[in-house]
Amino acid sequence: MTIPRQSEFEIPILEEVARADGALSPQEVYAAMARRFPEITKEEWEQKTRTGARKVWNIIQWARQKLVKNGEVDKSTPGVWRIMEKGLARISFTPVPRPLFPPPALPRRTTVAGKSRHEDLVDKIKAVREALGYSQGNLHGATYNHDSTFSKGELRTPFLVWEVCDGGNLDKDIASLQWAVFNWDTTGILVVTDSKDMGRAQTRLTTPKVRVIKDDFVDKLHEIITTIPGGADVIRTLLQ
Repeated sequence: MTIPRQSEFEIPILEEVARADGALSPQEVYAAMARRFPEITKEEWEQKTRTGARKVWNIIQWARQKLVKNGEVDKSTPGVWRIMEKGLARISFTPVPRPLFPPPALPRRTTVAGKSRHEDLVDKIKAVREALGYSQGNLHGATYNHDSTFSKGELRTPFLVWEVCDGGNLDKDIASLQWAVFNWDTTGILVVTDSKDMGRAQTRLTTPKVRVIKDDFVDKLHEIITTIPGGADVIRTLLQ
């Protein structure tokens, strides 16, 4: 297909930034555009310009520059695309007023050890990595702080990247994994503790290389590797 023109990205950028409380990182914008334009193939996302920049990302950056020039997006904070009143007016978006006293955040589920469910799952994934003999890998240039990564060598990029969402920012976790897929050609795994988040994630993902699993899968995987003789060998064989 023909990659959308710069002007075709302008309204979607404004709409996605507005929906995200008025500000997004560039990587989150790229992930949002991938959702908005599912017709853009993976090959087209990976096309590069003569200077080595990703062609679609470059077009999106130029669209952002046009929005900045028009006074619709603010560029004063590095790494943040923030919509301005003129941008909101262009898309006729009215933000919902924030309550004076926001409702308290829901407490995260805790384990017997007193850790949050998120911390418990991340620890179990890291324990699985160690039992399988994998390393964190070379994370040079990573835009996101991933919850866990599996690599076959300290100098090699990860072949598996994990994010755990326990009532947190689902869109950020999806953007993190899609960044890893596009930049490292890896497989991403999104672990969710809420069945509703599983459904939401499956509708928002734009690449089949990110898989969504429930948290009990991590519990079972950790149990197999740490309690069953030969369990680590079986899992390692499946990952090869």
